[in-house]
Formats: sequence, C-alpha cells, structure tokens
Amino acid sequence: MKKVFLAAAAAMAFVAPQAFAQAKNFEGLSLAFSVNATGNKIDTNYSAGGFSGNDDLTTHSNILSSQLQYNFSIGDKFVLGTGASMGHGMLLVATFIPTGEAIKLKDTYSIYLAPGVAIGDSTLLYAKLAAVSAKTTFAEGSNISGTGYGVGIQYFANQNVFYQVEFLQNKYEEKAHSYVGYNFVDTYTTNALLVGVGYKF
Repeated sequence: MKKVFLAAAAAMAFVAPQAFAQAKNFEGLSLAFSVNATGNKIDTNYSAGGFSGNDDLTTHSNILSSQLQYNFSIGDKFVLGTGASMGHGMLLVATFIPTGEAIKLKDTYSIYLAPGVAIGDSTLLYAKLAAVSAKTTFAEGSNISGTGYGVGIQYFANQNVFYQVEFLQNKYEEKAHSYVGYNFVDTYTTNALLVGVGYKF
C-alpha cells in the first residue's frame, strides 16, 4: 500500500502542471458519508501448553462511515486536507473456533492528512495518510492503533455537493493477550473501498 501511496503522489506531480483548475474550488469545510466495503484480516500467533501455531483469518463486511474535513488551498492547483473519520458499526474479522466467539473491530476512528491536486474545475485527486484506532471485541477487548494509507478521487456535481471513491488500507500494531489458556499475538489489517457523498459548506 505504501507503493500505491507513493505512486499516487508521483501521479499528482505529473498531472499538476497540466491542471488549469483553481484549488479555491475545493477549499473549506466538508462533511461526507460513505458505504465501506471492507476486507478484514487477522494474523494471529498462538501458543498453549506445548504447542503453537499461526493462522491468517479473513472475511468481509460492510459499514457506514462519516468524515469531517477541512481543505486548505496551496497555490492554484494543490490542496491540503486535514480531518477525522469514524465508522458506524462493527467489522467482523473472524470466529474463534474453540468458543465460537465472533472477533470484531468497533469504535474505528482516524485522523488524517490528505494532500491533493485539482485535475479539473470539479475533480480532486488525493492521497491520504492516517493515524487509526479501533477496539477489538475478542476476549475482554483491547484498544489497538496503527497507520492508514489511501488514495481517492472527489467529483463535485456543483459548488457544494460532491461524490467520492477511496481505497484505504489500515494496518494495526501487534497486540498480545491471553484467553482461555491461549497466548495470542494478533495483527489486524483492513482494506476498504469507500463510496460516498458529501457537502462542502
């Protein structure tokens, strides 16, 4: 995903000299709501007694998310956005077979920077770098944090209403814990395709 982020930044640098748009078109406060189609993965290393193992478990789920963002124009072509987002619902990651317990992520939040370049009077191409956090429901639950990378595009239907499509990967730091006699070290990753609509005030 880091390579995709860098490729997007390079594409911005290439497109920018050809852009005639005004970054002022995208400046200001906006609120957006999206449907997230998310692929979720947990890489878990476990041990109990005299044995140990590793599993990669994946599944898919859909949730709604919202974001509040402010864009600053930089010159006549570039934009720097800063904002926060939150997920509304739980992401199913896997099932812990010994107990049948569903492993989910909830309370998903992020704060981010989103540098962008205007590629027309109504279109903005952007990359995203985020600090992300969530809470797991596995065992007694625990808070996890990590980093997100993304790329996206916004299209303004008029001066205020816009549509956006974004791909975002969140990778969370390892989390160690114990449960029903097992010792775990878990790493969560989510890959989300966001399709949404927003309003710029």
